[in-house]
Amino acid sequence: PANLVLARPRNQQTPQRLTQAVQHWLPRPGRKRLAVLLPGELRCLERSQTWLAALKQHADFFICTTAAYAEAAAILRPAGLAVVEQHSDLLAAEADLPAGSMRQWHKLAVCLQLMRQQEASRGRLYRQVLKLRSDYFVLQPQTLLRDLKALAHNPYAGLIGASDKVFAGSRDRMLLLEGFWQSLAGQFLDLEQKRWPINLSPILAGDDSAKWFGFAF
Repeated sequence: PANLVLARPRNQQTPQRLTQAVQHWLPRPGRKRLAVLLPGELRCLERSQTWLAALKQHADFFICTTAAYAEAAAILRPAGLAVVEQHSDLLAAEADLPAGSMRQWHKLAVCLQLMRQQEASRGRLYRQVLKLRSDYFVLQPQTLLRDLKALAHNPYAGLIGASDKVFAGSRDRMLLLEGFWQSLAGQFLDLEQKRWPINLSPILAGDDSAKWFGFAF
């Protein structure tokens, strides 16, 4: 927590001073059990590429992005890749969305579909799924795999994460978000001043990592 307090203002004032640590995990034998989803624009990849390459030793990557980041996505050599402009159905789906912020959830659904295709091809399911951003500064990468392992062994666990930027959970729990982008269309868009249909109990019960300080309560 103390390091996080220092990292936030540094990120705002002098982000070039933040250097992403690289964790040299021991290679894991056998097939990979972790799926990493990277939906959206692959910003800051030149700074996070080395760390992502280390994580790739333990995970398969699935990316849904736009044409502007197609070359960047190829550098990561994902197990599944979809470029929106190259698929008429994906392009049409995003064109009809009532809010631009819904596009990230549509791309997340596409990443999950790519993951399903890979599972069918390899004949084995992933155990954990991590939604990540290439421009997210991971303060303690050495704890990531340990936290995911603890999550996998807790049958009552939900999700761990930092708002909607980075979050992870078991495969089955993460798949519940596959249709989230479609359900958003009828949920409190342009209704923020009238009502907030939000269950506050899990937010208040969680730690600061799951609380979004953009809520004007």
